[in-house]
Amino acid sequence: MKVRSKDKKKAYNPNLGFIGNTEVKVSNYLFSGKRMRKAYIHAKPVADRILKEEISSHYLESKKLTKFLKTRDLTFSKKTSKGYKTFVVPCTTTVVPLQKSLFNEVEKASQKLMIALRCVLQDIYGSKNVRSSKFAKSLPKEIRKIFIESIENCPTYLPQLHHKNMKKYPFLDNVGLDLVLVEDYLQKSANFPALIAKKDIDALPNLPFRILEINAGSPSGASNNMNMLEGIYAQNPEILESLGKLMPNDHFKILGETYKSLGENWTGIKDGVQILLPPGGQNGAAPEIHQLAAYSGLIYADPDQLYQDEKGYIRLRTVKENPIVTAIYSRVNTDSALYDPSK
Repeated sequence: MKVRSKDKKKAYNPNLGFIGNTEVKVSNYLFSGKRMRKAYIHAKPVADRILKEEISSHYLESKKLTKFLKTRDLTFSKKTSKGYKTFVVPCTTTVVPLQKSLFNEVEKASQKLMIALRCVLQDIYGSKNVRSSKFAKSLPKEIRKIFIESIENCPTYLPQLHHKNMKKYPFLDNVGLDLVLVEDYLQKSANFPALIAKKDIDALPNLPFRILEINAGSPSGASNNMNMLEGIYAQNPEILESLGKLMPNDHFKILGETYKSLGENWTGIKDGVQILLPPGGQNGAAPEIHQLAAYSGLIYADPDQLYQDEKGYIRLRTVKENPIVTAIYSRVNTDSALYDPSK
């Protein structure tokens, strides 16, 4: 790839980054930091195209994709001194491929982490208080003190939820993990077959990612992914076709099934409904919420449509009947399963 500045031609450097005005050498999921302009095997089709095309071509593609996504309401509202202003996040057509086998490994590792965290929350809220939970008591004395103080002073800690039945509550129903790449894994990947053949499993590095952040407030990027892929297909289908077979986009189906299962399991009601509560029209997630409702089967509802009946069930006001709500996908809070009078 060449970039023209007046009459000069400068080779594009995918390993060049900036912190302010300071140049730094960087690595990423496509290009190695130790072998300049060399792509990893898994990224070769994408990298070849990046280096072959002019920067101006990529720029025009990115502008078209950004415009396409704007028509799909993938915009954000930002509060300014003159009120709310809508802005569009610029997007590029550079795809970051992830092998299905690696995705499966990351998914399994994530599940183990979430199950462990859920068990901790169930133990805490299933006890009379934080201090009496088995998990807190099992910690070393100096760590226990820090842990208890952290929980008791946490703004999202709700002491009124302590109850023995919370030992089975489905905490962390829908969680997003922000991961960062660990380049050492990719640099050593060429040696994997030899290490496996020697059965030297201990020499294999861990997964190529480390957790940067856990977003446990009902996040989702399903609609973003769907629209991004459709936009790239509309602009340059060969970008995705060069990567081979893609995973099916079943995010919406799984999201709807997950909340249906959680609600039925917790409430014991099989004929209830599952709803989606929006965060408000001025919230940046509002467009995504509309699309989630449209494709997942979750009912889009406003909080004013909900009420509690004489038995304690949460119901949804409709023009015909008022069904029991068994689960809520909410960008307002993290509740997922609701009331059962036997609990």
